[in-house]
Amino acid sequence: MAVYWHAMDTSRDVLTVGSMLQMPAFERGVLVAGAGGLDNAIRWVHIVDLPEAKYEWARGGELLLTSGVGLRDAPDRQVALIPTLARRGLAGLVLSIGLHLEHAPESMRAAADQLNFPIIELPPDVPFVEITRTVLTQIVNRQYFLRERAEEIHRTLTTLVLEGGTLQGVADALAEILQRSITIETTSFEILAAARLGVEDAARQRTVANGRTPPALAQQLTELGIYERLLAERRPIRVPALPALDMTMERIVSPIIVDGEIIGYVWIIAGESPLDALDELAIEHAATVAALIMHKERAVQYAAMSLRGDFFEQLLHYADPPDPRVVERAHQLNFCLDCAYQVLIAVGDAGESQGMPPLPVRIEQRLENIQPALVV
Repeated sequence: MAVYWHAMDTSRDVLTVGSMLQMPAFERGVLVAGAGGLDNAIRWVHIVDLPEAKYEWARGGELLLTSGVGLRDAPDRQVALIPTLARRGLAGLVLSIGLHLEHAPESMRAAADQLNFPIIELPPDVPFVEITRTVLTQIVNRQYFLRERAEEIHRTLTTLVLEGGTLQGVADALAEILQRSITIETTSFEILAAARLGVEDAARQRTVANGRTPPALAQQLTELGIYERLLAERRPIRVPALPALDMTMERIVSPIIVDGEIIGYVWIIAGESPLDALDELAIEHAATVAALIMHKERAVQYAAMSLRGDFFEQLLHYADPPDPRVVERAHQLNFCLDCAYQVLIAVGDAGESQGMPPLPVRIEQRLENIQPALVV
């Protein structure tokens, strides 16, 4: 059995066949086949009444309006029409009956049911121009809504970073706006921030509880090429559910890029409703803001490390006991001059993964997680 996938979206920003049928213009319309495709997204409307139409213009998501010219005495065309439209990615067919066809032929209805391709019959006195105007108006309105919401998200997150916000603040704000759970993590899969909202799958719960993505899940995502795609495409991508690893909900992940390097990821978990175009726009804004915050934090870390390094070199040349100014400076830089120290010498791997923080930063972060007092 052939199966053709359509764009599926039940959110306010995309018009679906099902929501279209609720409009007054379709009050007399009858869905005669393909009920399984009511969530097909409509991107445009096209009128075709040509017997030899090839539909090469289709880009996916078009709603086709036709009166069935050339189909009445052409059973071969009837049989071929719906599979052709489904293969081209059209959203559905509106058939004006009573002119050339009394009803959609059985062969067309059977194919539509098999392929989840909606067929809607309309009486001949419902003009196509009215259908076109109504549907296109809805499409434009929804696109406007999407842009408005995207701008609102951009303003909210930009204000957050300008006011000195944190990664946790970004996660909390995005979760509240989208009503979905959010995770921000490093390229080594350690959680930097997480916000829980709504239903989560077991994989997400384990990730938050452990403070990092489970190794088996990270390995599976790597084998699926998710991280390779992020490195190559540098944009948000959708990640399908992986039920075998308790990841039963779809996700969107976006790379966090600083100075051309991927230094982390933002994740959106679907929750109770399907992911949509707004989620894709929102995660791009969030990744940009997260990059600004992480870049600032990295600059602060580098500056602090440089100051401590310079002071340590100077300290080796000071007399004992040191002068009070040296003691004060040591206190400011978290040096305890009366404590005993051990020196750790670590050499990084020349083949370290792109986007990972430098070795000194990673060592410092790990030691601070164990015991802040260990870090000088």
